[in-house]
Amino acid sequence: AHSLCVKSAPQRMSKGLFVIKPYKAAQAPEKDYEKKIWAILERAVNQIYDKNSSELSYEELYRHEYNLVLQKHGMFLYRELQNCITSHLAAVAEKVFASRDSLLMTLNGQWVEHQTNMRMIRDIFLYMDRTFVGQHHLPSVYNMGMIAFRDAVIHQAKVKERLVAMVLDEIDLERRGEVIERSVLRNITKMWVDLGIDGKGVYEATFEEPFLAKSTEFYQRESQQYIGQCSCPEYLRRAESRLTEELARVDHYLDYITTNKIRKVVETAMLETHLKLLIEMDTGLVAMLRDEKLEDLARMYRLLGPIPGGLALVKQVLCEYIFQTGTDLVVKDEEKSKQSGPFVEALLEFKAKADRLLEGGFSKAGKADHEFVTAVNETFTRFINQNAKAPEFVASYLDEKLKTGTKGITELEMEALFDHVLVLFRFLNDKDIFENFYKQQLAKRLLLKRTSSDELERIMIGKLKQECGYSFTSKLDGMFTDMKVSDDQMDEFKQYLEGAETPVRVDLHVSILTQGYWPNQIMAKCNMPPEIDTAIQTFQSWYLGKHSGRRLTWQPNLGTADLKARFRGKLYELNVSTYQMVILMLFNDRDTLTFREILQMTDMPDKDLRRGLGSLALQKVKVLLKEPDNKEIGDADVFRFNAEFSNPHRRVKISTFITHKDKVDPVETRTKVDEDRKHLIEATVVRIMKARQHMDHQNLVSEVIKSLYSRFQPAPKAIMQRIESLIERDYLERD
Repeated sequence: AHSLCVKSAPQRMSKGLFVIKPYKAAQAPEKDYEKKIWAILERAVNQIYDKNSSELSYEELYRHEYNLVLQKHGMFLYRELQNCITSHLAAVAEKVFASRDSLLMTLNGQWVEHQTNMRMIRDIFLYMDRTFVGQHHLPSVYNMGMIAFRDAVIHQAKVKERLVAMVLDEIDLERRGEVIERSVLRNITKMWVDLGIDGKGVYEATFEEPFLAKSTEFYQRESQQYIGQCSCPEYLRRAESRLTEELARVDHYLDYITTNKIRKVVETAMLETHLKLLIEMDTGLVAMLRDEKLEDLARMYRLLGPIPGGLALVKQVLCEYIFQTGTDLVVKDEEKSKQSGPFVEALLEFKAKADRLLEGGFSKAGKADHEFVTAVNETFTRFINQNAKAPEFVASYLDEKLKTGTKGITELEMEALFDHVLVLFRFLNDKDIFENFYKQQLAKRLLLKRTSSDELERIMIGKLKQECGYSFTSKLDGMFTDMKVSDDQMDEFKQYLEGAETPVRVDLHVSILTQGYWPNQIMAKCNMPPEIDTAIQTFQSWYLGKHSGRRLTWQPNLGTADLKARFRGKLYELNVSTYQMVILMLFNDRDTLTFREILQMTDMPDKDLRRGLGSLALQKVKVLLKEPDNKEIGDADVFRFNAEFSNPHRRVKISTFITHKDKVDPVETRTKVDEDRKHLIEATVVRIMKARQHMDHQNLVSEVIKSLYSRFQPAPKAIMQRIESLIERDYLERD
């Protein structure tokens, strides 16, 4: 029985009147209506699978599907469609399996057809897809077809095993150098991805897992073969080639999620497993470093970067190589470890090689790896400071270069050389020792006019100031200031002499040195010739009259002189030291003098006199003749003026006799440095305690070491001794 209600609607009559008519009752649907309509829709689906869809009326089919859904037959329609598709796919599975060797091609064709068919079917069942499916949380029509293909075809046992095996065989063939049909494999792998619907589980479970397992077996087997046949560079080239191939394979026909996984497989099998062996083999890292195989080193750096502990081991071996090679240079090499020139040249060359290795072999983004640079610099510091003379040698090397100047090279090249030497300077622990040697050598260059260029001297001091600060170079700057002030003073003195009543026959130039700036010199006595003594007294009288309260101390051992001498009627100009001048001027009055007579007349230090006489009588330029004619200066030796002396040059420079005395005394310098260090440690302790007021012993020692690190590395024991000394003198007290 049906309960009916009558609804009416107004209708306008021709004469303006409205008449209400009842609606007709809805007719009941005919029996088995949904089955009849499904039969129509099923025929359409079959025609689509039979590739005979050209005569279909999609509008009419859509209307049928629409009516079924409206009449609450949506679930019936969905299940029937699902069963229909599954039945067709069962036949597809049989066809694919029967294709045997052409399975990949057949499956690829069937997959493409199935996708096309499902798009056409989706268009017919569009209303159900948009309304009913969503309301009941069912897979869309298209996805339902994908799931059906997955279950009925791809996961069909006999198809699944053969499919995966054939794909893996194709990949194996490509790895062995054969050409395969990549487009088919790309479609197959994309099919696995698409069949995952909302994820990539199908691709991962069906293909990726067996692919990675087989790849692991392949590369383990290949790595064992290569490691026994190839050198390290060749092995790395092959490993990199394989890695590049696998990444390209992912780009061409695998899914991107496999990228990191296959990379890990190759890296583990070919690199991580043989890491230590590759680095330590005869053709490994040390050989590459020794022979500067930058391309091979860069390849090793790239390949071992992702390997756990890979770069750490490379860095360790690199530092060991640097340390051992450097130690051989600065300690074990007889020539290089005992002479400043060979020592510094060898270090500069080795540092340049290390820089080439870092920039060419261990760089990323165009710059050397910071961790490697730091490790190499620390290693240079360790091995250079094994040679206690390193600060002295670096200072002496700069001394020689500043004496010779830009002979054979440009000023820019000289400045670049300074920069390279400063790199070595940074590695020195005892920079205060370098400072003392450099200061004494600079003093000699300035006073003896041996510097090649004041500009180069100032450039070098500027670089040291930039490196260590003003306090490090303040005395060096003071030396230059003294020399400039001395020149100005001498200009004034010459003007004074022009109006003086007593003429001075000597062209005297005096360098006035501030005692605090210049290295302490031993007071040396020497009786000057009357002409020189008169000039000295005149200058001293003028200077002290102008600067009251000052005191002048003369240092004849640091002076030079130009003498005019006549030999066989020919006039020469001799450039000599002050001591040599004093000796030669004695022969104006006498042709022959004994050693004892000269010593008594000059009151010169014995060692300086022997050195002066040796340079005049024992060298190639012999201004004096000695009896007996041997290579030693004896107390009973007799010297006479060499009237037969001749030289092709009018101006002759007579070098000081070569002895160790002419050089800066290392023992004396180090003794002075040790004394200076005591004062510096005490000053640092007092400065820290003034700022902190209270401090425990351990922290105080640590703070002192940190403060002085840029100049030298004080031993904790030395700091403790200075603290005790300060306590004894009541500068500090214990709680």
